[in-house]
Amino acid sequence: MKANSGTLATLLVGVGAALGMSACERPPPERPDFQFQLLAGDGSPIEEPTAPGGWACIEDLRTGLTWEAKSMEPGLHHRDNTYTWFSTDEAIHRNQPGVRDGGDCEGSRCDTEGFVEAVNDAGLCGYRDWRIADRVDFETIHDPTVPPPGPRAPTEHFPYMVDGEHWTTETYRTYPQGAWAWNMRYGHDRVDGKDQAKPVRLVRGTLVLNEE
Repeated sequence: MKANSGTLATLLVGVGAALGMSACERPPPERPDFQFQLLAGDGSPIEEPTAPGGWACIEDLRTGLTWEAKSMEPGLHHRDNTYTWFSTDEAIHRNQPGVRDGGDCEGSRCDTEGFVEAVNDAGLCGYRDWRIADRVDFETIHDPTVPPPGPRAPTEHFPYMVDGEHWTTETYRTYPQGAWAWNMRYGHDRVDGKDQAKPVRLVRGTLVLNEE
Protein backbone atom coordinates (compact mmCIF):
# COMPACT_ATOMS: atom_id res chain seq x y z
CA MET A 1 0.00 0.00 0.00
CA LYS A 2 1.34 3.42 -0.91
CA ALA A 3 1.45 5.85 1.98
CA ASN A 4 -0.03 9.29 1.36
CA SER A 5 1.90 12.46 2.24
CA GLY A 6 0.10 12.88 5.57
CA THR A 7 0.92 9.34 6.67
CA LEU A 8 4.55 9.75 5.63
CA ALA A 9 4.86 13.02 7.54
CA THR A 10 3.41 11.37 10.64
CA LEU A 11 5.89 8.51 10.36
CA LEU A 12 8.84 10.89 10.00
CA VAL A 13 7.76 12.88 13.04
CA GLY A 14 7.47 9.68 15.04
CA VAL A 15 10.93 8.49 13.95
CA GLY A 16 12.45 11.88 14.74
CA ALA A 17 10.92 11.89 18.20
CA ALA A 18 12.20 8.39 18.87
CA LEU A 19 15.72 9.34 17.75
CA GLY A 20 15.62 12.49 19.86
CA MET A 21 14.59 10.50 22.90
CA SER A 22 17.42 8.03 22.34
CA ALA A 23 19.94 10.86 22.07
CA CYS A 24 18.65 12.43 25.28
CA GLU A 25 18.80 9.14 27.15
CA ARG A 26 22.36 8.42 26.05
CA PRO A 27 24.69 9.23 28.97
CA PRO A 28 27.30 11.91 28.29
CA PRO A 29 30.89 10.70 27.83
CA GLU A 30 33.06 10.59 30.92
CA ARG A 31 36.57 11.98 31.11
CA PRO A 32 39.21 9.33 31.85
CA ASP A 33 41.00 9.53 35.18
CA PHE A 34 44.16 11.05 33.73
CA GLN A 35 47.20 10.99 36.02
CA PHE A 36 50.18 12.84 34.61
CA GLN A 37 53.58 13.87 35.94
CA LEU A 38 55.38 16.66 34.10
CA LEU A 39 59.12 16.19 33.52
CA ALA A 40 61.99 18.56 32.83
CA GLY A 41 64.48 17.91 30.06
CA ASP A 42 66.70 15.89 32.40
CA GLY A 43 63.76 13.70 33.45
CA SER A 44 63.27 15.27 36.88
CA PRO A 45 59.68 15.90 38.06
CA ILE A 46 58.15 19.36 37.78
CA GLU A 47 55.62 19.95 40.53
CA GLU A 48 54.58 23.52 39.76
CA PRO A 49 55.19 24.56 36.15
CA THR A 50 55.54 28.30 35.67
CA ALA A 51 54.00 28.45 32.19
CA PRO A 52 52.18 26.22 29.70
CA GLY A 53 54.66 24.05 27.85
CA GLY A 54 57.42 24.57 30.41
CA TRP A 55 58.19 20.85 30.41
CA ALA A 56 59.90 18.39 28.07
CA CYS A 57 57.98 15.17 28.73
CA ILE A 58 54.71 13.95 30.24
CA GLU A 59 54.74 10.74 32.26
CA ASP A 60 51.39 8.96 32.37
CA LEU A 61 51.16 7.31 35.78
CA ARG A 62 47.97 5.51 34.72
CA THR A 63 49.45 3.71 31.70
CA GLY A 64 53.21 3.57 32.20
CA LEU A 65 53.85 5.58 29.02
CA THR A 66 55.93 8.73 28.78
CA TRP A 67 55.13 11.26 26.07
CA GLU A 68 57.23 13.80 24.23
CA ALA A 69 56.07 17.36 24.88
CA LYS A 70 55.94 19.85 22.05
CA SER A 71 57.07 23.47 22.14
CA MET A 72 56.51 26.76 20.39
CA GLU A 73 60.29 27.31 20.33
CA PRO A 74 62.05 26.64 17.01
CA GLY A 75 63.85 23.31 16.88
CA LEU A 76 63.44 19.57 17.16
CA HIS A 77 60.17 19.61 19.15
CA HIS A 78 58.32 22.49 17.52
CA ARG A 79 54.60 21.74 17.32
CA ASP A 80 54.36 22.67 13.63
CA ASN A 81 57.11 20.33 12.39
CA THR A 82 55.83 17.79 9.88
CA TYR A 83 57.25 14.52 8.57
CA THR A 84 56.56 12.05 5.82
CA TRP A 85 56.19 8.40 6.83
CA PHE A 86 59.45 6.51 6.30
CA SER A 87 61.03 3.33 7.68
CA THR A 88 63.92 1.09 6.69
CA ASP A 89 62.51 -1.80 8.75
CA GLU A 90 60.94 -4.28 6.33
CA ALA A 91 58.77 -5.77 9.07
CA ILE A 92 57.19 -2.35 9.52
CA HIS A 93 57.05 -0.88 6.02
CA ARG A 94 55.92 -4.08 4.19
CA ASN A 95 57.95 -3.39 1.03
CA GLN A 96 56.79 0.23 0.93
CA PRO A 97 59.33 2.28 2.93
CA GLY A 98 57.60 5.57 2.30
CA VAL A 99 59.20 8.93 1.56
CA ARG A 100 62.48 10.05 3.08
CA ASP A 101 62.84 13.67 4.24
CA GLY A 102 59.62 14.95 2.69
CA GLY A 103 58.21 17.05 5.53
CA ASP A 104 58.90 20.54 6.86
CA CYS A 105 60.81 20.55 10.14
CA GLU A 106 63.84 21.72 12.11
CA GLY A 107 66.48 19.76 13.99
CA SER A 108 66.25 16.45 12.16
CA ARG A 109 65.61 14.77 8.84
CA CYS A 110 61.96 15.45 8.06
CA ASP A 111 60.58 11.91 8.06
CA THR A 112 59.34 9.70 10.88
CA GLU A 113 62.45 7.53 11.16
CA GLY A 114 64.80 10.50 11.00
CA PHE A 115 62.89 12.29 13.76
CA VAL A 116 62.96 9.27 16.07
CA GLU A 117 66.70 8.85 15.52
CA ALA A 118 67.38 12.51 16.31
CA VAL A 119 65.34 12.47 19.53
CA ASN A 120 67.00 9.27 20.72
CA ASP A 121 70.45 10.68 19.90
CA ALA A 122 69.59 13.72 22.04
CA GLY A 123 68.38 11.54 24.94
CA LEU A 124 65.16 13.43 25.61
CA CYS A 125 64.40 13.35 29.37
CA GLY A 126 67.26 10.90 29.82
CA TYR A 127 65.79 8.21 27.52
CA ARG A 128 66.94 6.80 24.19
CA ASP A 129 64.08 4.39 23.47
CA TRP A 130 61.53 6.80 22.00
CA ARG A 131 59.19 5.54 19.27
CA ILE A 132 56.29 6.85 17.21
CA ALA A 133 53.00 6.51 19.05
CA ASP A 134 50.61 3.92 17.64
CA ARG A 135 46.82 4.02 17.65
CA VAL A 136 46.50 2.23 20.99
CA ASP A 137 48.90 4.75 22.56
CA PHE A 138 46.86 7.67 21.24
CA GLU A 139 43.66 6.17 22.60
CA THR A 140 45.05 6.40 26.14
CA ILE A 141 45.13 10.21 25.96
CA HIS A 142 41.83 10.54 24.10
CA ASP A 143 39.40 12.81 25.94
CA PRO A 144 35.86 12.15 24.62
CA THR A 145 34.43 15.10 26.56
CA VAL A 146 36.16 17.65 24.29
CA PRO A 147 33.95 18.69 21.34
CA PRO A 148 35.40 19.27 17.85
CA PRO A 149 37.52 21.03 16.75
CA GLY A 150 39.48 19.62 19.68
CA PRO A 151 42.15 18.60 20.12
CA ARG A 152 40.52 15.71 21.98
CA ALA A 153 43.28 15.35 24.56
CA PRO A 154 44.00 16.74 28.05
CA THR A 155 45.36 20.06 26.80
CA GLU A 156 46.36 21.24 30.26
CA HIS A 157 49.18 18.70 29.96
CA PHE A 158 49.47 18.72 26.15
CA PRO A 159 49.02 22.45 25.46
CA TYR A 160 50.59 22.39 21.98
CA MET A 161 48.77 19.36 20.62
CA VAL A 162 47.86 19.87 16.96
CA ASP A 163 44.18 19.13 16.35
CA GLY A 164 44.74 17.31 13.05
CA GLU A 165 46.19 13.95 12.00
CA HIS A 166 49.40 12.50 13.43
CA TRP A 167 51.35 9.64 11.92
CA THR A 168 51.45 6.34 13.77
CA THR A 169 54.06 3.63 13.27
CA GLU A 170 51.62 1.23 11.55
CA THR A 171 51.56 0.43 7.84
CA TYR A 172 48.13 -0.38 6.42
CA ARG A 173 48.19 -4.13 5.73
CA THR A 174 46.07 -4.26 2.59
CA TYR A 175 47.54 -1.11 1.03
CA PRO A 176 51.16 -0.76 2.23
CA GLN A 177 51.64 2.50 0.34
CA GLY A 178 49.56 3.93 3.17
CA ALA A 179 49.89 4.07 6.94
CA TRP A 180 47.54 4.71 9.85
CA ALA A 181 47.18 8.22 11.22
CA TRP A 182 45.36 9.34 14.37
CA ASN A 183 43.12 12.39 14.14
CA MET A 184 43.27 14.47 17.35
CA ARG A 185 40.36 16.65 16.25
CA TYR A 186 37.83 13.83 16.20
CA GLY A 187 39.60 11.03 18.07
CA HIS A 188 39.71 8.34 15.39
CA ASP A 189 42.11 6.71 12.96
CA ARG A 190 42.40 6.94 9.18
CA VAL A 191 44.74 5.64 6.47
CA ASP A 192 46.69 8.09 4.31
CA GLY A 193 49.52 7.89 1.80
CA LYS A 194 53.00 7.72 3.29
CA ASP A 195 54.07 10.66 1.13
CA GLN A 196 51.86 13.04 3.11
CA ALA A 197 53.52 15.29 5.70
CA LYS A 198 52.01 15.19 9.18
CA PRO A 199 52.95 15.92 12.79
CA VAL A 200 54.44 13.13 14.90
CA ARG A 201 54.23 12.57 18.66
CA LEU A 202 56.75 10.26 20.30
CA VAL A 203 56.19 7.98 23.26
CA ARG A 204 58.20 5.46 25.24
CA GLY A 205 57.47 2.66 27.70
CA THR A 206 55.17 -0.34 27.77
CA LEU A 207 51.45 0.16 28.09
CA VAL A 208 50.21 -1.31 31.39
CA LEU A 209 46.76 0.27 31.56
CA ASN A 210 44.64 -1.56 34.09
CA GLU A 211 41.26 0.00 34.79
CA GLU A 212 38.41 -1.69 36.59
